[in-house]
Amino acid sequence: MFLFLLQYVAVKALILTDTFVSQGSTFSIIPYVCPRVTGSVAGIVGAGGNLGGVIFILMIQQWSYKAAFRAMGCSVICSSLLILFISINGHAGFVFGADSPEVLERRGSTGEPADDWDKPGQSTESPPAQNDALQLRQNDPVHK
Repeated sequence: MFLFLLQYVAVKALILTDTFVSQGSTFSIIPYVCPRVTGSVAGIVGAGGNLGGVIFILMIQQWSYKAAFRAMGCSVICSSLLILFISINGHAGFVFGADSPEVLERRGSTGEPADDWDKPGQSTESPPAQNDALQLRQNDPVHK
C-alpha cells in the first residue's frame, strides 16, 4: 500500500513539475528563432504541442498502457537529445558554435550580461510596427 501511495505521489509531482519546465524551456527559445514573427512561431509551437497530445492520447487508446508509455518515454528522450544541437544566432550552442564578438563584449569578463545592454547612441524606441500597434490599442475604446 505504501509503495502504491509513493508511486501515486511521485507521478503527480512529476506531471506538475515537468509540465512547467518543458513548456518554459520550449517557449523561451521562440523569440530567438525569428524575432519579427515571434507570434507566428509561438502558434506553430503551440499547435505542435497539441498535436503531440492528441497522438499520445490515441496511442493510449489503441495500445497497451505499457507500450504507450514506453513509446512516450522514448520520444521524450529522443527529442531531449536534440536540444544539444539547437543553435541560436550569435550564441554558442551546447555542442558547437561560438559566441559572437558582440555577445562577448556585452558579457564582459564575468560572463554575465552587462548592466547597460543598450550601446551608446543606439535607439531604445520600439520598432515602428510596435509603435503603430501601441497607438491603435491606446485609441481603441475597448482597452481604455
